Amino acid sequence: MPLDIIRARKETPGCTKVLHFNNAGAALIPHPVIEAVNAHFQLETEIGGYEAAEVAKKIKNLFLLALGLAFSWGYCDEGANQKTQIRGVDMNHIIEHQKEKFFIGLALRTNNEECSLAMPTHKDRFFKENILSKIPNKINGDILALYTDYEGDYTKPYSWILGCEVSSLEQVPEGLVGKVIPESRYAVFTTQGEFPQGLIAAWQNIWKSNLPRSYTSDFEVYRSDFNPEQNPEVKIYIAIH
Repeated sequence: MPLDIIRARKETPGCTKVLHFNNAGAALIPHPVIEAVNAHFQLETEIGGYEAAEVAKKIKNLFLLALGLAFSWGYCDEGANQKTQIRGVDMNHIIEHQKEKFFIGLALRTNNEECSLAMPTHKDRFFKENILSKIPNKINGDILALYTDYEGDYTKPYSWILGCEVSSLEQVPEGLVGKVIPESRYAVFTTQGEFPQGLIAAWQNIWKSNLPRSYTSDFEVYRSDFNPEQNPEVKIYIAIH
């Protein structure tokens, strides 16, 4: 692929001031690098250096996750998931009481007929725009995939929001949404085995269960040490009455 010189100069602000012939590590810095470095410095001022490093590691791990997902997330399209049963996985769940949580993320309004196309695009946007670094007051480096604002049961439209638990909703960046995840009882499923097969198996168990779902807010938790190859465990919280 030939180099697009016009685009490269446009994305490198120093080109408007100097003719620069150095390369490699001594080259002029383009906008994407400037934005990434500045975002990381801003994150360090908010949560500290070591904590920011953990968040950066999380972004890398979830980038691997994004590359590994050639199809929609486990929740999407119950019918399709039932046709691809994961054999040999017997998954139990526990009941937990969770206190109210504050959450900020990037929202998508969808349904189970459209989500197979909409969710991957939304996920790509979350990574490409480095949304994680824009969320203030993060509790930790975990990423949540929140299912909320149900119009009924799983056959009706709902919101799918990628983001983080936060300590406050006083600062919600433009383009993102703040949500209160209500205090509730949850059925908690922990994925087993390889990713994403374990995630699919977990949702299959949820669909087959007779859980008294409240359809308030359900969420998946991808811990800060999540890695689709070395540490693929995901927890799924299903709100129940």
